[in-house]
Amino acid sequence: MWLVGILVAVALGYVWMRVFLPSEGVALDVALGAALGTGATGCLYFLMTIAGLAGVAWVTATEVALLACGTALFLRRRKPPLPAAGEEGFDWNWALGLALAGCLALFLMSLADAAQMNPQGEWDAWAIWNLRAKFLAGGPATWRYAVSPWLSHTHPEYPLLVSACIARLWTYAGGETAAAVPMATALLFLAIAGGVLIAGLARLRGTSAGLLAGLVLMASELYLSQVASQYADVPLSAFLLAALVMVSLKVRDDASGAAPWWLAGAFASFAAWTKNEGILFVIFLAVSYGAVRWRRDGLRGAGALALGAAPIMAVVAWFKFVAVPVVDLPMRQTGAQMASKLIDAGRYIVIVKAFLAQLVDLGKLYTHPLLLLAILFFALRTRASKPPWEAARVAFLTLGLMLAAYAGVFLITPADLAWHMDNSLGRLYGQLWPGVLLAIFLALPRVEDLAVVHQVSGKRKRGKR
Repeated sequence: MWLVGILVAVALGYVWMRVFLPSEGVALDVALGAALGTGATGCLYFLMTIAGLAGVAWVTATEVALLACGTALFLRRRKPPLPAAGEEGFDWNWALGLALAGCLALFLMSLADAAQMNPQGEWDAWAIWNLRAKFLAGGPATWRYAVSPWLSHTHPEYPLLVSACIARLWTYAGGETAAAVPMATALLFLAIAGGVLIAGLARLRGTSAGLLAGLVLMASELYLSQVASQYADVPLSAFLLAALVMVSLKVRDDASGAAPWWLAGAFASFAAWTKNEGILFVIFLAVSYGAVRWRRDGLRGAGALALGAAPIMAVVAWFKFVAVPVVDLPMRQTGAQMASKLIDAGRYIVIVKAFLAQLVDLGKLYTHPLLLLAILFFALRTRASKPPWEAARVAFLTLGLMLAAYAGVFLITPADLAWHMDNSLGRLYGQLWPGVLLAIFLALPRVEDLAVVHQVSGKRKRGKR
């Protein structure tokens, strides 16, 4: 029955996406709808839990009612689909699709082996996210155990969206805490991230860009390895990516109204309710959009982003300042201690070296994602079309600020610096990596334009003969 919960969330998100926006194509509508529905139902489940209404009957009835309302509004306000961006065609897209399908099949086989050997995930999964999911699934009698001071060493102040999503599916299963649900949730968020990346770039930059980005993502071993761990970093990356794609769609179509801004803010707020790093993302996305497009609609767009994020950010604020009795403050130290770290040149060197070394660990040598991106950069040397620079700049600036913030945390951390980075830097890279791929492919020329340039060049040569 928990599979029904996934289908309901995806369907609910899909119809409400279509209420606010014209169709961007079935693939992108479903991918963004899955992100919206999964995030929204997870938040709704948490609110129903603290209200004592998270039984299977109440949850099912509420979500079916929302689905029915969304469907009615969608059918009443149906808008014509928007045209795709550049579909001149590339003769080898079928080969890219087959390669992507083969990579996905190999990954799923390796994931099945990992799930069989370690169905509970890694330490953070069973000690933080899945443990709290069991407390939430217990209803009003047990949900406060998720923020108990007895869990002070496993961060009771951490946001609870992933845990709520897992608990919701357990509720659909009749309260049975099946071990398959956390792994299925992790795979669902990977599917959302991959779907949003591939389908989003297909709409923004052509089908080939989407397929190539998917292949680079499938070569990113550091990112894919986190799925089996069942941590919250892949879900966070999915919401970050969805927000950036929504902003890119708004930049492409200035006449689309305020809905893309609101939805981008909603996706960003889901990221804030997933991990603490998402709170920074909400701020940085609004700042970056305002800075890049301040002459056109930057301030208005940043305000609309904040408005879309406000409802879930209110939940995050209530949780942080009211619900959590004890908050672990890892940065707790004196001003003198912090100042000594800021002027320690050795710490800067260690951090830079670790950041560069982590780039090497993104994938294997011959299929390393940076190598694949370099090959694409040199292959796509045409300027036949102007890339959407504003959308790329918003994404690069937002992700750059995130990376700088991560480096700043490492700089002042009171924990052992090497230990801290060894245990978190790879996951932090994973959070940003799909968004980085989006930004890079937004800035690259399109494969379709390269094909057109070669066709024109060939005709000219034949004409000279």
